[in-house]
Amino acid sequence: MKPFEGYRLLREDRQVRLPEKLETWAEAYVSLREAMGFKTVELVKNLRSLICFMLGHGIESFSGLQRRSAVSWLYSNTPQEITVMVRLACVRGFFRYLLGLGEVEENVWDTFANPGVKRFVPCVLTPAELRALLDRVRSRIIPEKPLGSRVHSAYYTMFHTIYACGLRTCEACNLDIGDMILERSLFVVKNTKFGKSRYVPFNSRTREIVLGYLDRFRPVEDGLVPTAPLFLSNWRRRFRVKNVSGHFSLVCAEAGIYKPKVIKGNVVYGGTTTHALRHSFAVHRLMKWYEEGVDLNAKLPLLATYMGHAHYHHTQRYLTVLPSIIDMAGKRFADKFETPLKVPR
Repeated sequence: MKPFEGYRLLREDRQVRLPEKLETWAEAYVSLREAMGFKTVELVKNLRSLICFMLGHGIESFSGLQRRSAVSWLYSNTPQEITVMVRLACVRGFFRYLLGLGEVEENVWDTFANPGVKRFVPCVLTPAELRALLDRVRSRIIPEKPLGSRVHSAYYTMFHTIYACGLRTCEACNLDIGDMILERSLFVVKNTKFGKSRYVPFNSRTREIVLGYLDRFRPVEDGLVPTAPLFLSNWRRRFRVKNVSGHFSLVCAEAGIYKPKVIKGNVVYGGTTTHALRHSFAVHRLMKWYEEGVDLNAKLPLLATYMGHAHYHHTQRYLTVLPSIIDMAGKRFADKFETPLKVPR
């Protein structure tokens, strides 16, 4: 058999079994994305929808998909802008995969422009607002009433941990007793976003607060087995993200720092949710580095790894929400170059 003869025959066999061929390539791409740690719920849904559309319109190969048919599928069922963006992201990456393997000659989806994307500006709490928030939660912890104070102590410890370690709310809720390595001052965050796990170091203050919570409000009879939740709700169960977010908004309102989500033109300003603690951690860390004269571009990969970001640009966006950095840069420039001249006498 001549070189590549077997590959040619394989391609001819695929061309005969058209429906299975479409599904085979889609399944291979989904498996690849899953192996890379990405969630594939939207990807599977959109690829399945595209294949059904193609078969329903007599399109038997991905190379036979023309722009006109692509437009019909992309804007089917009058989707919102965000839906169009998700569809484009899914099929554009899939066709780039096919293009690299020679299954299509061009990526028809590269000819489409993304709809108007709204820029998101996260809510970043100031140190004074963080103190007001935590003081408000701590004021509900009454030593004379340990049973009633248990859940407030859990909230206080959780909010502090989310901010101090830059955790997602779901990551804090899913922490177990066994996920805390005291000897090395580490949290083991397991199976989080993108199906990944990571080690998250914590400082001495976080260690002190967490141990104080466990010693006072989680006695031995609580059953501190490694698989027990680190934070317990009023019902002595693991916290739910929805309940934690609701309580956080309530406390922010009581502390006078509540900010609703606002949309102005093409800009979305985030409100005071528990994720604002994570945003605040990232921004405050970058500001601290800048004040120390550290190269931020060199530190961003470290911050991305610490926070569990899948892409570097997810961390890089925090640089765009630092107006105070501009002020600090101006001050640094003024201190260095705008010293008053001494007039000789």
